[in-house]
Amino acid sequence: MKVLIVAKTRYGNDCCIGALTYKGKSLRLKELDESFPPQNMYSVGDIWEVKTQKSNQLTPPHIETVLVTTRDKIGS
Repeated sequence: MKVLIVAKTRYGNDCCIGALTYKGKSLRLKELDESFPPQNMYSVGDIWEVKTQKSNQLTPPHIETVLVTTRDKIGS
């Protein structure tokens, strides 16, 4: 699915990436493979094609969290 990165919040060694789908759904992107550091990869305004899977560890208020399995930057 195509997503627009709308927020990037750093905390410690981690990062919270907020995205919107083209259908208007809000997502919080987490990397399935933690060797991909999201704080260095995603920037606000980027458009990505991502494949995701549901997260088994949903902690309110982040119930929109999905795990990114593949990603490809397609624009800004």
